[in-house]
Amino acid sequence: MAREGGLWIAETARGLSVSAKTMANWVKLVQEGQDIARQSPVSDVDAENSRLRKENARLRMECEILKKRRRTLPRSRCEVRRWAFLMRLHQRIGLDF
Repeated sequence: MAREGGLWIAETARGLSVSAKTMANWVKLVQEGQDIARQSPVSDVDAENSRLRKENARLRMECEILKKRRRTLPRSRCEVRRWAFLMRLHQRIGLDF
């Protein structure tokens, strides 16, 4: 898929939710003629660590977004009212900020 579809390894890895390094290793194994399925299976601890790393990265990104959003909050009463109105409007029509 990484080679046949003309996609770069990183793009294919993103599409499969694996790291680019893992995808590069898989491509290398296939090129050498080794069977990927014969590799040692991932232990439960390794799978949990991987899941926790992804969750940690997602939470860090959300925290950074919230920090940036806090810095851009309105300052005057008029701006606060306008901001509150816009938030209610977006909630009513189903848009997420």
